[in-house]
Amino acid sequence: MKIDLITLQAVNNYGSVLQAFATQEFFRQHDCDVRIINYARKDLYDDSRLWPSVRNSLRGSILKLPLRIADAVLRHFKRKKTYGRFRNEYLNITKDKQYIAAKDFEGYESDADAFCTGSDQVWNSFWNRGILPPFYLSFVPEGSYKFAFSASFGKTEISPEEVQETQKYIDDYRHISVREDSAVKILNEQYNYHRAVHIQDPTLCIDPETWRKYAKHAIRGGGTR
Repeated sequence: MKIDLITLQAVNNYGSVLQAFATQEFFRQHDCDVRIINYARKDLYDDSRLWPSVRNSLRGSILKLPLRIADAVLRHFKRKKTYGRFRNEYLNITKDKQYIAAKDFEGYESDADAFCTGSDQVWNSFWNRGILPPFYLSFVPEGSYKFAFSASFGKTEISPEEVQETQKYIDDYRHISVREDSAVKILNEQYNYHRAVHIQDPTLCIDPETWRKYAKHAIRGGGTR
């Protein structure tokens, strides 16, 4: 089975990158061919997130200000390079196009058998700075097989306005699994969607041996091996 997966793979933190990897590997271990759609907000692709790091460095003694600014800039680009290298090496991300806005999905073509909204806080309108329809598979052709795997709203309740705007997307999912009991309650009580199930985060769905294959350095007693 071929699966097109959309998730929060472009965020430069361990949780987002590793959940994307774990979701991909979980499906692969179940004989699926997985492709991660290269989608993220614009500020996750460019360097607009550099300014908050620099701004934080402005606090404190003015004498050490240049050093703190330089350190903030270096840490930003080192972090960006490190996570980018992991994504390029271990994630099967679409290379043909970057998807930054909903309009970028116009004419989306795929030979996938199923489309998946992946894990992490894909349905968290606060983190996403609003409702992002692509995370609800808005671009997928009508009648396609849609499902969600360990998705999250990142909150215990959402507004009636948000429900109204996203109800049509939720109704179109064949199956939904979420990673919190509160998300099951949201789907049951606010969306009247009663097929949702609660599962673990995908990082816990793959076996320890899979992780060990990618752990190049293990710290033991202050040393490495």
